Amino acid sequence: MTDRSQIEDLVDRLAQEVHETDQPGQVTQELLASLSPLTGAVASRLWIWVGGVPTVSENGVPENTTASSQRPTVRGSAMAVAIHSGAILARYADPAADDLREVANLANSVKPQLLDPLPQGDRSETGAAESVLRWMIPVRKSSRTLAVLEFLQPGKAVDPLPLASVVAELLADLLLDQEVRQLRLTVERRQKEQAFFARLATTSGWQVAAQLIAQEVRGLVGCDRVAVLQFAGKQARLLAVSGVADFDRRSPEVRHLEAMAQAESQVSVKERDPRIQLITDLASGVPIAAVVLEKFGTEVDRRKEAPLQPVSTSRTKPAGINSELLATQETKELAEILRNWQGLEAVVSSILRQQLLVETIPLASFWLRASREFKTLSLRRQVRRVMLFALFGGVVASLFLIPGELQMTGQGAVWPRERKHVFALHAGGVEQIHVNQGSIVKTGDLLVTLHNPEMELESTRLQGEILTLEKQIEATRSARVQLSSGNSDQAAKAAELSAQELGFEQQLQSRREELSLVKQAMSELQIRSPMDGEIMTWDPQQTLAGRPVERGQILLDLGDTHGEWVVDVRVTDQSMGHILSAYVQSPGQGNRPQEKLPAEFVLTTRPEETHTAYVESISESVERDEMGQLYLRLVLGFDRQNVAGLRPGATAVPRIHCGRAPLGYVWLHDLIDRIRLWWQF
Repeated sequence: MTDRSQIEDLVDRLAQEVHETDQPGQVTQELLASLSPLTGAVASRLWIWVGGVPTVSENGVPENTTASSQRPTVRGSAMAVAIHSGAILARYADPAADDLREVANLANSVKPQLLDPLPQGDRSETGAAESVLRWMIPVRKSSRTLAVLEFLQPGKAVDPLPLASVVAELLADLLLDQEVRQLRLTVERRQKEQAFFARLATTSGWQVAAQLIAQEVRGLVGCDRVAVLQFAGKQARLLAVSGVADFDRRSPEVRHLEAMAQAESQVSVKERDPRIQLITDLASGVPIAAVVLEKFGTEVDRRKEAPLQPVSTSRTKPAGINSELLATQETKELAEILRNWQGLEAVVSSILRQQLLVETIPLASFWLRASREFKTLSLRRQVRRVMLFALFGGVVASLFLIPGELQMTGQGAVWPRERKHVFALHAGGVEQIHVNQGSIVKTGDLLVTLHNPEMELESTRLQGEILTLEKQIEATRSARVQLSSGNSDQAAKAAELSAQELGFEQQLQSRREELSLVKQAMSELQIRSPMDGEIMTWDPQQTLAGRPVERGQILLDLGDTHGEWVVDVRVTDQSMGHILSAYVQSPGQGNRPQEKLPAEFVLTTRPEETHTAYVESISESVERDEMGQLYLRLVLGFDRQNVAGLRPGATAVPRIHCGRAPLGYVWLHDLIDRIRLWWQF
């Protein structure tokens, strides 16, 4: 026996370990071992309830037995942790054994009991003398028996109850802490499961759901790896593997896993491996997914057995299914994993079946996700959300039900209705410009004088040739007159001279005609105004003076700025159909409307003002601009008295009214027309 101070130190140390330990099994053994120095016990064991507190049938007669069976039976079981000479023994007691009946009788007792000594066969384990006392002390906390402490004490030892009761109290605290800790773990596990279920319920799509299942189920069931596969017909396809962000679908391991799940789906339910969980369609019973649970015994096995072994691809269950799949031979561990999976199977199966349904219904994933989010909102937010959806639905409905004004736009510029381009009739250089921008001219006024040296040289040459021919004609005529007509030789000579004279006269006539054309062309080098109006070209003195020009080149723009004005508009080919449809045709009158098609325009120089107009004419053909884009030209007429600040060529933004259409089409007609064109072709 030890002295009082040592006992107190031992009790204090054990009490501290009870409240601070994270290894309750080791502390339990120390508490049992402490009975030896505290009470002199030679052996001890602790009876802990497993599957409920053991109870004895009433009056010692078992239920549902024959009358001849008079031996009382025990419901429930208990696990004994015994210390004999330093060796720890743990076993489940036989419900028919006498010692378990004694434990059951103490289940509701509050006082320690001194029982009959051990049988002769059990005394040999204690190594004690023949006089041995057998004590049974209930371990109680909060009016509840948690266990029973049993120990053997030599008959001559001191009273063990005070110190044994202290050990029983410490054991009660330890067991109660264990219950609280186990309850906390259970609550935490349930919270993790609920969080997993909530996240899984908000997923959309097979791939996302499979990734979440693979990552979360591994920790919840206690596996090393979880794989999720999807069935397409009879073919299995791997979707996700826990701990792997991406994998090579062509790798042998993936193909072996898919072949394994496929083979497992083709055998009967009784022959299926419980570690490969198949999820079937409730209506047809056809497998739609598989969840494969893997566990490896050691880290070496984990590295060696992570890749799945090859399996047979025959229609029967392969005999070579990976032996290390859930690689533990302990039935207890496998049962625990499968029991944890059963708590998740119903929700996981339901979500995967739901994902299969979502894939077959258009927009089902959107509405399903919206409904789930809606249920998580408070009542006030739900009302607000309903109002927002109603408002959104009203806006969408208005896009189809409320008509709007369909308007087409384009690129435009304002010009006088009467305007002409002044062209260069011949190539040459600009010698003199007689007008400037804004000059008012009359028909026939001189605008530009060109200089063409080639024409001057040609005129000089022709004049020289004409003088030469005239002298030749005069000399030929004089020689012909001097010849006598009576002499035959002279008569022949005179005829020859007459012929020469005639040739010279023909050449002279030709040269005079050429000279007349040259002079006419030279007169055309003086460019004159074709109409009354105003010069609209910007600074012609700067842009034309001294510069060479080609025949047909535009030199000046001339317009009647005091008369009527129009808007010259170019619209794209996408807008042509709407404008032409709205432009009503009159039979037999060409491109003339029965009524004026309304329009409006805004001058960029005065954007605050909008002016009314109408479509006056539309070109008969489509043209192509410098960039190769097709466009249609049309002319808008308007009353110039209502428009101030008109400047030739000023940019105008036109809008042509093409009738009424649904508001959505008015806003999105370009996109809708492109989609229609793409859909048809």
